[in-house]
Amino acid sequence: VTWDKLLVAADMAAAIPGATPGGAMRRVPAARKAA
Repeated sequence: VTWDKLLVAADMAAAIPGATPGGAMRRVPAARKAA
C-alpha cells in the first residue's frame, strides 16, 4: 500500500459525507506531496 493510495482513499471517504478533513487536506497540497 502506498501513501498516494491512502491519500486518495481518504479524500474519497471524506468527500462522500462532505467532511471537513478532506477539504482541509485539499487546501494543503504541499503537505500531501511531502507525505
